[in-house]
Amino acid sequence: MRAALVLFTALTACNVVDPVDVTEFVNEGTLCTNANGDVVVDWQTCLSSSCDTLTDAECTATLDGTDLALESYGRIESQGLECTDDCGFAVATCTLPTIADPTQITVTHGTTTVTLSDLPDCSI
Repeated sequence: MRAALVLFTALTACNVVDPVDVTEFVNEGTLCTNANGDVVVDWQTCLSSSCDTLTDAECTATLDGTDLALESYGRIESQGLECTDDCGFAVATCTLPTIADPTQITVTHGTTTVTLSDLPDCSI
């Protein structure tokens, strides 16, 4: 019995798993508009396909008169020490309601406040 316990302990000790690092983004990031007219929150983070997983990418938009409030959340889990150099984007898309005149809409996202028409086009 003791030999079985020693063998089990030795086998499980060899099966060490790299810890998972978690990065979260709450109401932060660079804003731009995509071809559909929606707002994209870009967390300006490069994801390695071999080490990083974007587990959550959420964005909601609430229009109240001329005020557009955006709330975003992103979560990245990273694991591994030898990662590939490829670069995936970490973004979330906010689907907007129909807006007749974007020059009249003020967007608020975290500490950022900008007129909707002043957001740049996304180049991603």
